[in-house]
Amino acid sequence: MDLKIEELIDELTEQLPRRKIDWAGRTHSEGGSAAGAVMRCIARSETGVSPGDLGRMLGVTGPRITVILNELEKRGHIHRATAEEDRRGVVVTLTPEGKRTLKEFNDRYRARVLRLMEKVGEDDAKALLRIVRAVREMEEEDRAALKDN
Repeated sequence: MDLKIEELIDELTEQLPRRKIDWAGRTHSEGGSAAGAVMRCIARSETGVSPGDLGRMLGVTGPRITVILNELEKRGHIHRATAEEDRRGVVVTLTPEGKRTLKEFNDRYRARVLRLMEKVGEDDAKALLRIVRAVREMEEEDRAALKDN
């Protein structure tokens, strides 16, 4: 793994769990925050995401996704629209306010990762990334095994 410093910071920012980030006036563990995870999933799609797809991606039940989406909509971070291809469906997108909030959120987290890199150094940061990737891979294998059973 021969990553440049910027690539290493980006990859660590993506892979490491997010904790204690102030979002919309609340302090919480964003790694455990379904709202933050939902916003990141929505941001990855240019055309929007259905609530059902969000639930499947995050392993969250339909009723829980509805509660999260209701809160995000109330805060002005998402917009729900009728799906064009299937008028029975709903597509969720981020609003400009949601995109701004998510960018601020991600910028603050990236700054924290940069501070971590400054504390531990490049070699230890690369080792950490290798370990985190291995843990994530093992989690995926475990999930796949559970689905097969």
